[in-house]
Amino acid sequence: MNAITNSPRQSVHFQGNGKSKFSYWPLYVLIALKPIADAFYEANIVKYAYMFLLIFAAFFAHVGRVVANPGGANERDPELQQIFWLTIIYSLYIFLLLMMHGAAFQDLFKLVSPFIFFLLVASVSDRGLPCAIAASGLIGILANAMMFPLDYGWTYWGNIRTFKGFYYFKTDLAYAICFSLLFFVVWVRYKLNNALILLLLICLPMIFYANSRMNYLVFATLVLFILHKNGKGVLSYAKYGLVLLPVIVAILYVYDSNKLLGFDTANEGAFTQGRNVIWDVLITRGIAAYSLPEWLFGRGLWADMEIYAKHVSTGEIHNAHNEWLHLVVTQGLIGCLLYIGIWARLFINCTRSIPPWARGTGVLALLLIGMQSMTGLISPFATKTWPFVMVLLMLRSMRQDNSEEAN
Repeated sequence: MNAITNSPRQSVHFQGNGKSKFSYWPLYVLIALKPIADAFYEANIVKYAYMFLLIFAAFFAHVGRVVANPGGANERDPELQQIFWLTIIYSLYIFLLLMMHGAAFQDLFKLVSPFIFFLLVASVSDRGLPCAIAASGLIGILANAMMFPLDYGWTYWGNIRTFKGFYYFKTDLAYAICFSLLFFVVWVRYKLNNALILLLLICLPMIFYANSRMNYLVFATLVLFILHKNGKGVLSYAKYGLVLLPVIVAILYVYDSNKLLGFDTANEGAFTQGRNVIWDVLITRGIAAYSLPEWLFGRGLWADMEIYAKHVSTGEIHNAHNEWLHLVVTQGLIGCLLYIGIWARLFINCTRSIPPWARGTGVLALLLIGMQSMTGLISPFATKTWPFVMVLLMLRSMRQDNSEEAN
């Protein structure tokens, strides 16, 4: 059945005596406060301090698990071991690229940080994890909404005033809002209740004023999937569209539509914001001229920026603005396959045997991040990769509900 049932949402079941043990609390608090750490993106010390605290919290949770269950706490999960060794192999590969072509060691850390995060949390978390991730999503949405009336939450993209929240880029804000909403949606099991409707209305203007056109599509995809899960058909879509139409018209009336990024495809450069030039340079002057070893191993983690700067008269530095082009140019086909292979292993591990109401969630999250990857980079940014990991972790922690709901 595609639609969710009308029965009351069952509470999330926890291991042990029915509630999360105290040893898990520090880990869950840190996960819930991840958006606050993101707000201090300019301070490297915050990022590394957060990771250190996360490692400590995971160790604390592991100790608590050992004390509570000495016999079974140390059992090793063979699937997590596979992901661990794949991460080690990929890390060594990236390390060799650093040695050969140069780059900062933090670039290696950025690439493998989502896998480290997954292993830390998946190895110790209990079934209270979805609550912590949903809280993270709620905090992210409300904290950014608080930036809406403040000048700090806005910036100029050319001559267009754009909402960015506490993020540096408008795209990061819109992406974070979409995934934060998905966290909450999964927590309430797609039930279209008053709280979810309120969050949708809060998110809508933030997405709209972010001027991130790809995220208009991402947000619309998420909303349509929610309606689909609630058994809504074409007529229901039309009804909700009619309800939202006055809101959209009001937004356009209050905010001059000339100050929005356009959708005029006649001017390719303006429509793609220069991405067409970047892609042309990287394809014709980059990978088209690659030797076989370069096709296999790439030219290093900064290759896309170096190739573009070398072949444009202005000497400007821009990354590939396309995840797949970036991976091939920088890491080659081998690096690309290793990276995708780890994600594939995570996806299979987390989406197997999930309860019926959650089916399709993993594919939805994959679709959302896939759309983002077409016009921007994903792999070097924890603000892009960690939310996807969080969705997978939510599904993984809910796998055991399947047998319960089948009864």
